[in-house]
Amino acid sequence: MGQQYPKTQELLLVRPEMTRAFMTAEEKRGVSPTTWNYTLKQLRSAFRYLEPESPAYKDHLIKAQPKEKNTIHHQPFTPEDLKLILEAAVLLRQACVTAFRPRR
Repeated sequence: MGQQYPKTQELLLVRPEMTRAFMTAEEKRGVSPTTWNYTLKQLRSAFRYLEPESPAYKDHLIKAQPKEKNTIHHQPFTPEDLKLILEAAVLLRQACVTAFRPRR
């Protein structure tokens, strides 16, 4: 917002196309639907409490629909996976201890 609209210093001056462009930029940046929804929620809250009569709030933020979350179900590690992880952890621990050893 500061780069695109440097003269807009007050919430009341923020226009709906500005908030829409910001949310579109967040989407293009590749944020998750959960992060996008959280950002929308934070913007709504800020405008609701600080500038409820702002066109950006009344004409865009209130009407903006949250993104559908894409839930990913992870499988627990198998015993074989855990064995490999623990073996790698031992090797990494030795490398870290060597790397962090104070110089004399």
